[in-house]
Amino acid sequence: MSDFDSPTSTACPSPIKDLHVVAAVIHFQGKILAAKRLAGGPSGLKWEFPGGKVEAGEVPQQALAREIHEELGIEIRVRREIGTFSTVIGDRQIHLQCFHYIAETTLVNLVAHSEVVWCPPSRLRDFDWALPDIPVLDVIIGSPQDNGL
Repeated sequence: MSDFDSPTSTACPSPIKDLHVVAAVIHFQGKILAAKRLAGGPSGLKWEFPGGKVEAGEVPQQALAREIHEELGIEIRVRREIGTFSTVIGDRQIHLQCFHYIAETTLVNLVAHSEVVWCPPSRLRDFDWALPDIPVLDVIIGSPQDNGL
C-alpha cells in the first residue's frame, strides 16, 4: 500500500491560480482617490485603488479607463505606469498592474464601492487597505519604516 492509498494521506494542494488585474492611482489637485469595496466578496469593506480585469483585446490602460468610467463615472487620463505587484491570497496569486492617472472629473457615481475619499497622500495609511494594494502604497508614499510608522 502506498502513501497515496492510505486513508490518512492528504491530496496534493491545488495549484496557485494567476489573476491579472489593473488599478489606477487617481490624482486631482494634490489628492489621491481611495475607494472602499462593497461588503461581501474578496476584500469586502477594504480600501483599494479602483480598477478591474482586462478584457480580451484591451490593453491595461484601456481597461482602466473603461473600469473607472463604469464603476465611478469619472474620466481619467494616464500619466505613467507605477509597476506590477504580486500578492498571494489563498489559492490565487494576484498580479496588480498599477498606473498613475489624472482625474478629468471628480464627481463620483458609486456603483462598485460603498464610498470614496479624495485624500492627501500623507493620510492614505489611515485606511484599512486590501492586501494587493499595500505594496502600491509603499511605492507611492514610501514604506511605513520610511514614514516613521
